[in-house]
Amino acid sequence: MDTAKAGRYVGCHSREVVIVVTGRHYWDLSAWIPSLQSAHDPNIEDGGVVLRWRVARVSWPEAVSDIAFDGSIQAVINPPGLTPFKQTSFWAETIDWSVRCARQDLPETADVAVVGAGLTGLSASRALAKTGARVAVIEAESVGWGASSRNGGMVLTGLKLPVGKLVAKYGLEVSRKLYAASLSSIDCVERIVSEEGIDCDFVRSRHLVVACKQAHFDEFRRSAEELARDFQYEVRIVARHELPSEIGSEIYYGGLVDEASAGVNPAKYVAGLARANERAGATLHEQTRVERVARAGVNGFHLITTRGKLWARDIFVATCDSSAAQENYPDRLLHHCHRAALGGAGSPPQPAKQNDL
Repeated sequence: MDTAKAGRYVGCHSREVVIVVTGRHYWDLSAWIPSLQSAHDPNIEDGGVVLRWRVARVSWPEAVSDIAFDGSIQAVINPPGLTPFKQTSFWAETIDWSVRCARQDLPETADVAVVGAGLTGLSASRALAKTGARVAVIEAESVGWGASSRNGGMVLTGLKLPVGKLVAKYGLEVSRKLYAASLSSIDCVERIVSEEGIDCDFVRSRHLVVACKQAHFDEFRRSAEELARDFQYEVRIVARHELPSEIGSEIYYGGLVDEASAGVNPAKYVAGLARANERAGATLHEQTRVERVARAGVNGFHLITTRGKLWARDIFVATCDSSAAQENYPDRLLHHCHRAALGGAGSPPQPAKQNDL
């Protein structure tokens, strides 16, 4: 929903501020704003589609310090006598960011240049450095800048697609391998935490998914059956009357519990990965943006950065901006990065599309 349309539905009056958010982005403010009232309004239209909105009314106009539009509609509310709402990451406040990687000069050469110092980049660079490779990690912002340090802290089994859709799209054999990789990834995180002694509150906490509708619960049952039959993996179905033992409420239609999932403090984990990289011999270069990449003959690449030029035999691209990757790194290079990450050798085959990587 764009800002212009959103503005029609957000207003600040003499006695109240009206906040309109979609049901998907709605959060329960009633726990800390006693006079909050909420209701569904089915009459708001956007582009010809009737949407169900939550309309929250707060009777403290002086408490509203700002209204910001960022795709989901939010208002910063500081009710008198209550702790002001904070817009900073909770995880970031649990570590001392002043103890950062020492600023190092960009080397002239490296065996592998890893672009991006998030979870993916730091995991790859740690593994490469432990083999004896000279690794330079290049980060446009700072270690763990994006979602790597600002996520839910959930280390979950499975993939984004439910297993039924996964099988329909990729076939059973490939889907089994993908699902097995999701399980081994949790073991990988646990192993790294143990090997590097990272204090990041990692725990096999399991996870619970609840059903907001009967149809959702029916899908849980089908998914559990498919996992057991086709993947030899067991999850536990929680009937509605059993939910109080899990969450103390029967408000939902049931749930699904996966015992293998874990939880972690992502900021502590990514900071620990950075320190592990330094111990392994990798160099980390924050505030260094890659502006251009060019081939340097047949055996390497030149990376032009905001802090100088670096030659690397191989490049591993681990950024979250796929559009920038497409613009700055040609397909052949992306494939080359993928080949290097998998430890392949020899000349790469035909260029791979980015979506295949």
